[in-house]
Amino acid sequence: MAKGIVVEGGSNIRLENNRIEGLDVGIELNGVRDAHASGNHIVSREVAEALNRLHESVRAADVPADVKPTLLQHASAMRATACTPSFRQHYEDFMHLASSHITVIAPLLTPLMPLLPQMLG
Repeated sequence: MAKGIVVEGGSNIRLENNRIEGLDVGIELNGVRDAHASGNHIVSREVAEALNRLHESVRAADVPADVKPTLLQHASAMRATACTPSFRQHYEDFMHLASSHITVIAPLLTPLMPLLPQMLG
């Protein structure tokens, strides 16, 4: 089982503003007293893999050359902000542009749909 941050024992532990992506366990505290964790973003393995696949699929997609860099930029932003409040805006920006090329992009989006609630945080 892949783990991100593991703390064994101690007190007054502070875990703040960490980004943990694609692991089975994000933060594990064992025998810790008085821990404080805030601003941590934990992205599940499924979400990380789905967003990586989306990015690679967009790279390989047959979309106009003038659109592809912007689609890739939005896909990268979605990947960077998964499970945070700002993910929604990047998702909307991506979908707005992708909707003009839906026949090519639709198959790329299908694997994301079940994970969308998790990605939106």
